[in-house]
Amino acid sequence: MGRRRGRAAAHGSPYGQGADRIPAAAELFLPFLDRLVDRLCTAAPDYLVEGELVRPRDVVRIATRHPTRSVFLIRSRPTVHALSEPPGLHPWLQTQPPETAEAVAEEVRAYSGKLAAECQEQGFPCIEVGDRFETAMGEAARALGIEAKSG
Repeated sequence: MGRRRGRAAAHGSPYGQGADRIPAAAELFLPFLDRLVDRLCTAAPDYLVEGELVRPRDVVRIATRHPTRSVFLIRSRPTVHALSEPPGLHPWLQTQPPETAEAVAEEVRAYSGKLAAECQEQGFPCIEVGDRFETAMGEAARALGIEAKSG
């Protein structure tokens, strides 16, 4: 048996590392996203699909089949502390070596930049969450034309 080579193999991800892994994973996720949206449109008038694998270009394509309202949220300057401390998104980072935690924060920063550029290109609202989560959720609700719910 041959040895697996390269950074992706060493870290156990077939997509590589950093922000470049997200578009590769999104391509593989696309058929599932298509099926999910097709099913949701027949089941409910309103629904939310969220995640790093949903890209503006995919929403544009889906919008040719279904009416959509979309907004994208980014964190262009997150720190490890902001990502790991409650109400952070990744409390598991608290148990990781500093270099792993910083690599995750850098991935979020890099992908947020790419996502912001694609949102601008496709004409979607892109909201910076930063350290103001509740405010950003209100902005997102307004961008979608819905009433924000508190608490």
